[in-house]
Amino acid sequence: MTITNVGKTTDSYHLFSIGYDVAPPLQFSFIPGDLSPTASLDVPLNAGQSKTVYVYWIANRLPAGEFQGQLVIHGSFNDSLVPYWYGVPNLIPADLVLLNGLPTSAKAGTLVKAFVKVIDFVGYAITDNATLAFQGVATGGGSIALAPTVFFPSIREIDLTLGKTAGNNVFTFAFGKLGPFQIVIPGT
Repeated sequence: MTITNVGKTTDSYHLFSIGYDVAPPLQFSFIPGDLSPTASLDVPLNAGQSKTVYVYWIANRLPAGEFQGQLVIHGSFNDSLVPYWYGVPNLIPADLVLLNGLPTSAKAGTLVKAFVKVIDFVGYAITDNATLAFQGVATGGGSIALAPTVFFPSIREIDLTLGKTAGNNVFTFAFGKLGPFQIVIPGT
């Protein structure tokens, strides 16, 4: 992080952090890769001068969850707060985002692609098949399958193949305990 004195006089900035709940505090140093950063740091700067400060978050074996707080930059004339957040994933599907529109109807036998992103409770994208635990059932003569390709950024494709005859195709699917979701596409 770079601190710049945009004022017209020399100032010293005091850096420290305030962690929320059980978030470990941030630590600071002027040295990249420092093995002994400190809980606070004073940064003296002349008017117009900048200095790089390295911010570290040292924590081991954090449980799944969200950790956040504020980095405080305290100067003689003002204070600035910089929020920080870190999520430790639990890799249990918690939410599904459909990334494309689906047709209200389609020609019988057509392949319709649904692009989705599955995330856990901290927003971490889940992409591997074992963790996703996809299950799908189709009625109306069609089929449903999770395509093997992972698209950037962490997007999965669900292939919805309509039955060969006209009529409603109902696609029901889930990712682990997330769902079931249902998509109905009439075949014409």
